[in-house]
Amino acid sequence: MISVVITAYNRKEFLIDAVKSVKNANEIIVVKNFKDDKIDKLLVNEYKVKEIFCDKDNAGYFMAEGILHSSGDIICFLDDDDMFTENKLNVISKAFSDNDIIFSYNSRLIINEKGDKIGEEVLRDKIVDSKNIKYLFKNRIYFNSSSMCIRRRVLDKNLESLYKIRRLVDNFFLLSAVSEKGKIRIISDKLTYYRLHSSSSRHITRNFEDFITYRAKYFDDAIHDNTIMIEAFKGKAKYAAECSKKMAEIHKCLLEGKRCGKLILCGIYTLKTLVYINLASFISLFLPNLPRKIEFNKYINELKI
Repeated sequence: MISVVITAYNRKEFLIDAVKSVKNANEIIVVKNFKDDKIDKLLVNEYKVKEIFCDKDNAGYFMAEGILHSSGDIICFLDDDDMFTENKLNVISKAFSDNDIIFSYNSRLIINEKGDKIGEEVLRDKIVDSKNIKYLFKNRIYFNSSSMCIRRRVLDKNLESLYKIRRLVDNFFLLSAVSEKGKIRIISDKLTYYRLHSSSSRHITRNFEDFITYRAKYFDDAIHDNTIMIEAFKGKAKYAAECSKKMAEIHKCLLEGKRCGKLILCGIYTLKTLVYINLASFISLFLPNLPRKIEFNKYINELKI
């Protein structure tokens, strides 16, 4: 049985499209922090979803509430501004017919606010041991919960910790799987529409100060969330959270224009990433404002792609 948990925080315009995109789910749960008569009637009466109101402001609480009120043995996640392709859950059902699979991650199409395709992110089909954190992190399997499905039993034991997560729910789901014995199924099929727009979780701005403020807050939340995960997990999952916390600490230091000088040598990151961040940290000892300017220019160039 597959349950789909959809979360919506301060955003209404894409929610019905997200719900409509879910085909063949045994159960759809929408967790949101707003009430809207028109939307609520559609959700409950037409689409037969289980609606949960949540007044918290951290992403983990929303996800945990959805999981808690679900009944499926497989949980798939969908952000309110993303969508599933029509065949997503059929493919997922087949993937999880292998009892060794505890987590799946699929490729995706990237769309804009209007729903037009503007790109794609495709990984090759592969079954990976859950302990292979180098492969999982170097291929960014921690990004975008709308591309993730996971066995409920993997989540249940860590649900209390998930309630405390401010932002990094995607990392939490992956590390929950890493902490268990099993296999992770990476699917090359593009089964998710990932939407980029002005109010998406990927903050879009061309103002330097706005960028610095937002990114510094992001890494502050990342430090907090990884601290929670270090306490929650053991073994390789704990190691990955420790590495992620160190990386966040260096990024935050650089964005604040401080002299850092810290080095990170964690093997979950690519050599290119490690060289970049360690060089930036070294440069900050002499030119503390230069790394943040480089980071902003790099971000602006990515917006042009």
